[in-house]
Amino acid sequence: MGGTDTIYTHFSLRQQGDALTGVYLDQHGKRYPIAGSIDGDRVHLVVTLPDGKTILFEGTVSGTTDMLGMMTDAKQSVAFTAAYRPKENPLQYVAPGAGMGGLGGIPPR
Repeated sequence: MGGTDTIYTHFSLRQQGDALTGVYLDQHGKRYPIAGSIDGDRVHLVVTLPDGKTILFEGTVSGTTDMLGMMTDAKQSVAFTAAYRPKENPLQYVAPGAGMGGLGGIPPR
């Protein structure tokens, strides 16, 4: 991946106290569980992959809904930005079911 490539992924997060849980939707439409925490403006999220590996997102809340930080996986660390987008909810097309699998079909935009 070159330095100018942009990959779009999605988080669906729920906060209870300082704890964060939710779902990470990768660029291929696959869902993975998220667990993390927030301490002031610092956010720590861990995405668990089926093979037991993890993706770590550490960042700072910017404003009230955006995040800036670093994404680290087994291969690299890269900067990321995340912004709240209420109109785009890719998880609304996911039927509830057991396990974390592919989406099956998000309508084209």
